[in-house]
Amino acid sequence: TKVHEKLSVSLNLKGAEEFRVYPEKVRSTVRKALTSAGVGTDGSGIGVPMVSVSIAGQSTGGGGARYTVELIVRTTIPSPFTKNHSVEAIFWRSVATSEETMRYDPASKDFIKPSDQIGERVYGSVQEIASRLESDLKKANARK
Repeated sequence: TKVHEKLSVSLNLKGAEEFRVYPEKVRSTVRKALTSAGVGTDGSGIGVPMVSVSIAGQSTGGGGARYTVELIVRTTIPSPFTKNHSVEAIFWRSVATSEETMRYDPASKDFIKPSDQIGERVYGSVQEIASRLESDLKKANARK
């Protein structure tokens, strides 16, 4: 029903100026999915899930790129094995990858570039994963 307010976004991008990906836009997309599923972002403390997004990739030139977007929901819980210790558990994880490169088309005798800007493709992948999370949260909360 609630997650940590802070949603961490880590970017590991080579050719970052071509990606033009901004953490706040990623956070906004994930927050919208959480809100739509009825999950608030006002919690903190042990046992409250944390949401993190990792985006890694590199530009391949000509508008092409390889990248991976990973969204993880994890929490710290008391250890079932040892008193006064805690463990971190992953409750949900999803990954999207993409590889688009500029390629040569023999029929037109010209290079074909990917149609969208790299950043827009990355945001599309974030939206895809956030939608999966939203759907899974709605299913889980409907069972309560």
